[in-house]
Parts: sequence; structure tokens; C-alpha cells
Amino acid sequence: GNQTENVITKTLNGQLSSVFQSGSGPITTPDPPIINDNNVIAFSAAHLGRVIAVLPPGRPLMLISASPGPFQSFSSYPALNDADSLAFTAGLSTGGQGIFVKTGNTFNPIVDTTGAFASLSDPSINTLGDVAFWATLDSGGEGIYTGTDIIADKVIQTGDSLLGAAVRRVNFFRGLNNNGQIAFYAETSNGVQGIYRADPVIVQPPLPTPIPEPSTWLLLASGMIGLLSYRCGRWRGHASK
Repeated sequence: GNQTENVITKTLNGQLSSVFQSGSGPITTPDPPIINDNNVIAFSAAHLGRVIAVLPPGRPLMLISASPGPFQSFSSYPALNDADSLAFTAGLSTGGQGIFVKTGNTFNPIVDTTGAFASLSDPSINTLGDVAFWATLDSGGEGIYTGTDIIADKVIQTGDSLLGAAVRRVNFFRGLNNNGQIAFYAETSNGVQGIYRADPVIVQPPLPTPIPEPSTWLLLASGMIGLLSYRCGRWRGHASK
């Protein structure tokens, strides 16, 4: 039916107040909003052709419209960090999709589908400005990534080994924290379903070392093998089933 849409926020005195109204007209299923520590609320109003950020009183409303401009449409569920940066997925006027971050009046492109990605969804952004997202690949399969390189920026994807079994399905939604850790859901080929955490591997620059005595070569070689295996992947996994 015809009704007015509202986004509701709770004020400090415990009262509920309307902070945004779209106006009257046919209503579609609203997308759940997200709120940060600055009392900024963001959501996607696909039937309005906009991503909307409702800012605290005294600040202008942030609207990202589908047209005119580079954006043709918007996907559900934008992400918002405590620096008021807004990450969102958009269909592009030139075709394909892209993920962008809007900070102030600046749009920063993160990734698009002109390369190895077939589709993009569910970006998450932390206060440092790091972005993670779910995507499908032109070559088939799906995964979680943090940039344009499907190898260097991969967190996990179908076909990868996870606790001794191959990943069959992976899902991710706003699962990135300020430590760079990523929480995700995965199903593996042995029928196990679980919630997992991926930790970023921080590679420290090597310290200069003196030339070892011959008796220490074996120990040093073993240490180097361990270091290389640690550095070969960007993420380490932890499981909770």
C-alpha cells in the first residue's frame, strides 16, 4: 500500500525520533540500516535509486543518486565506518559493477568487474579505510577479497583448503574489524559448516643477521622455511564450528 518510510534512531533521552522520511508512495522491502559511533545512519533505498546517509543535526544529508552520473543502480547494504566513510556497490552506467568509498565529497574506486571479478557484493570498511568484499569470478567460484588482485588480495575462495577440506561455499557480510580481521561463513567438501576468522599476516622487514657458524646453518635453514610458509599467504585462519 501507500505509506511513509521512516528510518528511526533512538535519542539520548530514550525517545524514538524519525530522522528520515522518503515521502508517500509504494513501498518496497526496506534494507536494514547501519549506524556508526558518530550517530550517522546509512542505508540503500533501491526503489529511490539512492544510497542515503542520514547525518546528525547541523550536517547536510548525504545522497548518492543513480543518475545522472556514473552510477546506474545500487546494491543493498552499504557499509559505514567511524570516519563517516561510506562503502557501497553500484551498477555502472558503462556496464558492470564497482565498489566505491565516499569520504566527504570524494569518491574512491576500490574494485570493478572489468578484470577477473564477475560480480561484487557486501563491502565492509573499517576505521582505517580497509575494505573487504564478497565476489564471484569470471573463471567460476566465489570468495572474499580486499582488492583487485585475486591472488595477492584473496582472503579465501572456493577450492581453497580449509582445515583439510576444500571450500565449497563462502559467505561474508560486514565482517571486517579495525584489526583487519575478517569473520566469514564457509562450507567444506566434507560437509562441515562453520564460522571462521581470518587474521592478516603482518610481514616485518628482515633484520640484518651476522654470517652464522657452520653448525647453525641447519637451524637457520629450518627457520627460513618456516618464515617463507608464514609469508606465502596473507591470512591465517581460525575456526569456530
